[in-house]
Amino acid sequence: MKKMMAAAVVLAFGACLFGCRNFQARKLVGEWEEIENSSHTLKIEKNGDHFLVLENRSGLETSRGPIPATYKDGVLTLPSQLGTVPTIYFDEQSGRLVMRKGLGPFSAQAEFLKKKK
Repeated sequence: MKKMMAAAVVLAFGACLFGCRNFQARKLVGEWEEIENSSHTLKIEKNGDHFLVLENRSGLETSRGPIPATYKDGVLTLPSQLGTVPTIYFDEQSGRLVMRKGLGPFSAQAEFLKKKK
């Protein structure tokens, strides 16, 4: 009986961790607009266990994507050919999506708000 109870507790804990992780990941999904440059948008979709990111800069007539992204520990990581790895995460305090590119003094950060439907 004690073994069954312990197994049930472990399963419940595992389900909670998995569910919380999926809840955090779902916050990233949607259409986002950069606060300082409304022509820079991101569209993030969940495709099974993976994410796809479409980046559009209409002022520059450029778009990238869909780009496959990896989700781990609350952060989406995008592949890069330049050696710097762009990352995207949801800032709980501000309710904004944050995209960082580059490292150290050459890094840049953009903040996005979810587009209203």
